[in-house]
Amino acid sequence: MYSVMPKILPNFLIFLIVLPFMFSCTTIRKTEASTPLTNDTSLVLADTIDNYNYHNDRVTGSFDLPSWLDFSTINPVSEEIYTIGISDPGLDPNTAYNQAVSRSKLVTSLLIASKISDCKEIYTNETGKTNQSDNAAKFTRFQVIKTKLVTDDSQFELIDSTTSRYGEKIVILKYHNSPGSPKNPEIIQSNIDVMLAEYNLRTKFQENRYFDCVHKITSQEFTEEASYRLYKVDEISDIVSTFNNQSINFKTDTYKYLLQDASQVPDYPVKTKLYYGLWKAVFESIVLQLANSNAPSKYAMQTMRDDYINENGNKSQSIDQQIHTIDFSGKITRLFISENELTLQIEKTKP
Repeated sequence: MYSVMPKILPNFLIFLIVLPFMFSCTTIRKTEASTPLTNDTSLVLADTIDNYNYHNDRVTGSFDLPSWLDFSTINPVSEEIYTIGISDPGLDPNTAYNQAVSRSKLVTSLLIASKISDCKEIYTNETGKTNQSDNAAKFTRFQVIKTKLVTDDSQFELIDSTTSRYGEKIVILKYHNSPGSPKNPEIIQSNIDVMLAEYNLRTKFQENRYFDCVHKITSQEFTEEASYRLYKVDEISDIVSTFNNQSINFKTDTYKYLLQDASQVPDYPVKTKLYYGLWKAVFESIVLQLANSNAPSKYAMQTMRDDYINENGNKSQSIDQQIHTIDFSGKITRLFISENELTLQIEKTKP
């Protein structure tokens, strides 16, 4: 008996250390809904622990998000848009709330007032041999997405919010797109540089994505500035984020979420992984859908081609370039999360 106790005691002490952490891993939800926006931090601190939707899977480490996050209960009337904003993980509650609201306003401007300048380049290098293993191809798309939306802070209404186990503040706002000049104008501006590239060399395929977003909100009372840079090689991502001139040290983790069963998720052309957090997946999904908007019937096209013969036979290289600018507007209709993958459905109203 005495020989067994030294083995049991360390395990018991480890259990006592881990137990508080297990209880702390909960999903937090704000109980008050449909609240006008304000700088009052009581909106942040009024959260209560909400255990009814909490699920901790010891194998996957996933947990459930609240069901209202899927937008299924939202029925906007005309002139209303519902948007989502999510903070970076691990921030203090006040900063997290302000960043989430700021990003929700960014999403509002992207959905209502996006102007997209698009340039596509297709490069091919063909040897003319029967064996095409030496052929190479590259498709590159360069875009600039700009928005400028003049609003009034009173046009935004807080519908619901939650805080994830990783400290991400999540808010859903309703925007009333009422006509007329705002009494206290608030200008939301953003500039997003986008590069999407696909490489095919011999048998290797690689996809690169680069998004560099800078957005600014100005009013008579305050100015908010933020940036978000996402660089991806296949599914490996690097993220740089700032808010009000402060660099945010992005916490590296394996983020996992549950919201729906896989059978509920429809086929959709854009799906984004959640292993780098909720905002990364939402932001990437929105930008990709803007990038893949239907092109107008008129665009400028330039082609350059070079054909020649070398010691290996016939060879040709060509570059095709298309340039156009479009306006885009739309609205979020549903949000699905399953198998740690996000599907954000956007219904286009323009073009």
